Amino acid sequence: MLYCYCPQIISDLAFLTFGGGPRKCVGDQFALMESTIALAMLLRKFDVELKGSPESVELVTGATIHTKNGLWCKLKKRSDVL
Repeated sequence: MLYCYCPQIISDLAFLTFGGGPRKCVGDQFALMESTIALAMLLRKFDVELKGSPESVELVTGATIHTKNGLWCKLKKRSDVL
């Protein structure tokens, strides 16, 4: 039997973070929740302020929506956090 790879028909999901289909990572939801909790615990200790104006942020669309030049922020340690 002859097999050929045709990207228009078959999608191997190789470039997705946790994959997909029958070989999808079983721990993907746990990993996403864990990273969300870690970020929340870190941000509890800081005040976050946008470095420029909101109007200066340029969005780029593609497979995802992201900023053109990043999202520059200032972090200030909160004094009221233990």
